[in-house]
Amino acid sequence: MGPPEEITIGAVTQKRKGKDSKKAELANKDYQDRIEFLLTVPLFQRLPKDEHPVVASMCEGCKFKRNDQIIKQGARGEEFFVIRRGQAEVFVKKTNGQKERIATLKAGDHFGEGALLRDEPRAATVVALSDMHTLKIKRTDFQALGLHQKLKFGRRAAVSSGKKFSKAKEPAPKTPEDMKLITQAIMSNENLSVIGNLAEKIPALAEVMWKEYVKAGRHVITEGDVQADFFYIVHEGKCEIVIKDKDSWDDRKFGGQKIVMGVYRRGPESTNPLAFKYYQPDELVMGKKMRDWCRFAVSWWHTFNGQMGTDPFSNVKTHVRPWDVDSSLETFLTRVDVAFEFFTKLGVDYYCFHDVDVAPQGQSLQEFQANLDTISEKLLQKQKETGVKLLWATQNLFSHPRYKDGAATAPSFDAFAYGCAQTRKMLEVGKKLGGETHVFWGGREGFATALNTKVKTELDHMASFLKMAVDYKKKIGFEAQFAIEPKAREPTAHQYDYDAQTVIGFLYQHGLEKDFKVNIEPNHTTLAGHDYEHDLRMASALGMLGSVDCNAGQPYLGWDTDEFPSDPRKALLSMLIIVQQGGIAPGGNNFDCKLRRESTDIEDMFIAHIGGMDCLARGLLGACKLLQENLLQKALDTRYLSWSSPLAKKVEEGKATLEELEAYALKTPEPGTASQSFGELALLYCAPRAASVKATTNAVLWVLDRAHFKEILLRASAKKLEEYRGYLDAVPLLSALLKEERLELAQALVEMHFYEGEQIITQGETGATFYIMFSGTVNVYKDDMRITTLEASMARHTTQYFGEFALLEDEKRAATVKVTSASARCLVLDRDAFQALLGPLKEIIESQKCRRQTDRFSQHEEMEAQRGVALSPDRVKIYKQDLVHVGLLGVGGFSKVELWQHTETGATYALKSIDKGVIMKYRMQETVYSEKKVMMMTRSPFLIRLVECFTSDDCLEILMEAALGGELLVTYSRKGFWGSMDHARYYVAGASFALEHLHERRIVYRDLKPENVLLDRRGFLKLTDMGLAKLVIGKTYTTCGTPEYFAPEVIAWLACRHVSACPGMEKRAANDAHDACLRARPGANDARDVRRAGSKNFIFPPDETFFLFGHENGVCRLAMEWRNERPMMLMMLASRARPVANDAHDARRRPGSPA
Repeated sequence: MGPPEEITIGAVTQKRKGKDSKKAELANKDYQDRIEFLLTVPLFQRLPKDEHPVVASMCEGCKFKRNDQIIKQGARGEEFFVIRRGQAEVFVKKTNGQKERIATLKAGDHFGEGALLRDEPRAATVVALSDMHTLKIKRTDFQALGLHQKLKFGRRAAVSSGKKFSKAKEPAPKTPEDMKLITQAIMSNENLSVIGNLAEKIPALAEVMWKEYVKAGRHVITEGDVQADFFYIVHEGKCEIVIKDKDSWDDRKFGGQKIVMGVYRRGPESTNPLAFKYYQPDELVMGKKMRDWCRFAVSWWHTFNGQMGTDPFSNVKTHVRPWDVDSSLETFLTRVDVAFEFFTKLGVDYYCFHDVDVAPQGQSLQEFQANLDTISEKLLQKQKETGVKLLWATQNLFSHPRYKDGAATAPSFDAFAYGCAQTRKMLEVGKKLGGETHVFWGGREGFATALNTKVKTELDHMASFLKMAVDYKKKIGFEAQFAIEPKAREPTAHQYDYDAQTVIGFLYQHGLEKDFKVNIEPNHTTLAGHDYEHDLRMASALGMLGSVDCNAGQPYLGWDTDEFPSDPRKALLSMLIIVQQGGIAPGGNNFDCKLRRESTDIEDMFIAHIGGMDCLARGLLGACKLLQENLLQKALDTRYLSWSSPLAKKVEEGKATLEELEAYALKTPEPGTASQSFGELALLYCAPRAASVKATTNAVLWVLDRAHFKEILLRASAKKLEEYRGYLDAVPLLSALLKEERLELAQALVEMHFYEGEQIITQGETGATFYIMFSGTVNVYKDDMRITTLEASMARHTTQYFGEFALLEDEKRAATVKVTSASARCLVLDRDAFQALLGPLKEIIESQKCRRQTDRFSQHEEMEAQRGVALSPDRVKIYKQDLVHVGLLGVGGFSKVELWQHTETGATYALKSIDKGVIMKYRMQETVYSEKKVMMMTRSPFLIRLVECFTSDDCLEILMEAALGGELLVTYSRKGFWGSMDHARYYVAGASFALEHLHERRIVYRDLKPENVLLDRRGFLKLTDMGLAKLVIGKTYTTCGTPEYFAPEVIAWLACRHVSACPGMEKRAANDAHDACLRARPGANDARDVRRAGSKNFIFPPDETFFLFGHENGVCRLAMEWRNERPMMLMMLASRARPVANDAHDARRRPGSPA
């Protein structure tokens, strides 16, 4: 006969009415409600969904009345509670016997975990504040389920024993003057200013303060002391704040001369001129260390080569240093030692020089080059000793008399040739020292009058000069960035390199724009008549900003004064440009600055550089704050909002015409010169109206109320945070974090842009930042070999992440990540922010890292295991558009199953499509939902795995694991396995493990038969079709399944409606399936068999196979627990069959099937 027809009998109508049925229905509903509740509890959201049914089955419901004491401080206990409904208060008993309320717990909160984890006395007393419903888990069940390994509890202050604090003293009386002083001190404290309603809290703070008298020399606070119990306000006298730093130095000499003190890092409150107030080199700002944003360098020429204290009106020095006594090679070598001593004590990472700064020129070009060789060897040695690097080097083609008319544009060919010779030598020196940039400064490249100048010829000569430099750079393999430094008005009247746009235009004219960038000196910019940041902004906008000579000047003087930067506003504008373009590397901020003639003390060298570095660091912090608060971007977007129209976009694409724009202008009102909206300030800041607005003509206004105005404006920010949280969802390492925790973490993310060729992280460097790339492409290199390519796309909802273990510890980067697309957009999270927000969860991520490192399975199997967590937000997501149709696998009464293949991975999947019309017609909504829910709650190698769920206009689609071995029934028929005890036992054992997994989650399958058993490509068994599966805590009174495989009890119930179905029935179904494999026929093959099975006198054949699951006089022993029979079943299997996996973990290593 043909295959048995699958039917559902009385799924809705044939339910046994009565007390038992109602009781079972309520028990099942309570069990499902428990599962749904656990899904809402933040603690249990960290568990995979397939674990929730198991946890729910172990939970015991408990009710407490108001004022009931649930747990008592100091008592021993073994229960852990989760509040389902109601509230409770937590009290801690002090040493004086008084009780202090420290927390209120609500629905979803938990308490008592100490009894589960550490067997410690209760740390607090918990009393019901109202009538409460709780779920209780005992320690034995908790550990039996392995929850002590799967859940991590932070030690909460509410229930953990806290540290013992020093005792307070009696408050002292305070005069109005005292209150005024205290108020001013607290309000001016920057760290306290972030506290809301601070002023309102000051009286309460002042009320409990007392006075202490401290003698001179006593340490009130000691750095590193963990016993930090008091806050202090200075009433009289003075106290000095000192902060140690690894970069500070204690010796009192520099360059052989005695100085007052070393360099320290103290903070903004310091008045010490030798202390950094803002520059903290390793502080993370928007994902980068401050030193990486700033890349400070010291200029050799102003600091060490004899220009100290000179100006254009006097070459007589106002001070002579010990290392500056003459121009001998020995003095220059000594100067190298002094310079690197200065670099390291100041704490800069880079330096810059001209060739004549570091080596004497001697009597000939040959001698000069020999001196450069000697000095460069010494420089290389000091670089290796100190770690200080060369930012850029250049050649001085302006100070020697031979260059009186310039070098690259000189009318003298000999001068031109000498300039080329110096340039060639310096390119070799730069390569030798690892220079990251090489700068070309025009100096005297210009003319006094055009009457004696061939302007075009000189410009062509300059282009030839630069092209030869590019060719030689490539020839010797020098990978530095080339940059030209513009300069206006000095020393010639008409400079060819007048400003940034002049230089950039020249580069484009001669095809050099890809080989050069510009090195901007803001003091030169002001000499050109521009604002301080003008050239920086113009060069950056054109992608040509390569490096900065950061200094300042006095534009009204008319000459280059080379002053150290000291204006925070200008510093902010400069650093804003650098941050907006993603950094300045491989360039930097070189202090092309010199001390004034009045600055004769040696400390002034340090003070001037510290002040300049602090000024730019302060500008960096301000720039980053502007960007992080998104104030500038919102203003820019609003100002250019009209350019988002379709016609405006057409203009930007170069497709619009003048006729179209004229037609638009003719029908558009005259553009206003003032704002067309008003009244927003009072709504934004709850302030009084700042002005009156009067209509001078008839008018029609659009009006928006305050509530919607603020709600909509705030919604954009919340939307951005939700977007960031979505990116965090894609990081498996952060899967332990809750949704609320990820949202909080999203607030600490900083969005950064990187550009083609830029290295995001570098192998070997110590990392402290974690990157989530959501747009762009990068290559990953290890030991200079590309190992993979990562691509992220917002449109395709794909993200990539790297550097994640930097959140845990100072790990060295294992690889280099380099941008290959035009740009890459990343969210950056630094370790300090992560630990400040989620410190208690560090242990969770560490445990995940350990599991990854000790995983015994292959990468492929690890990925498969990860994907096995059905519809987990951290799964490797698969999208319908990434799948291609392969063929049809089968058609059922209500659905069809097709084979689809993933275009990128080549993996194949089975796609089950269910017609929505059929679902509605036959009222199958609950059935389909139940099937999906059951598949989400299971994860076993013996069950078909759910991968994704899709929906189209006509169908609901379920993407599942493809079992390409086909149906077991077909395999039996083709290979003639009927009657084979080994095969029967092997496959029934696999089905038994599948049933055990389901029963542990209180799920009954109800349709076990060979037709529902599939084989994967390796021949392993997979149970499929969860359409009739159901969550059951006790009994179910619904009859369903395939009649040929009904257990006798079900058939008897059809006749007398007396026996209820339970998991025990499925043991009988397994027996029948086993019997079918031996006899080549179902257990009940026709109506006569059904009638006989329903008879009390029916006796089953005394075949040994039935003892696999147990029978007694033809009736399943329903009272026997399924798990109690498992050992006997395994013993029977082990006697005749091949080894079988003992659990889902071992199933990964299970042997091949008997086939």
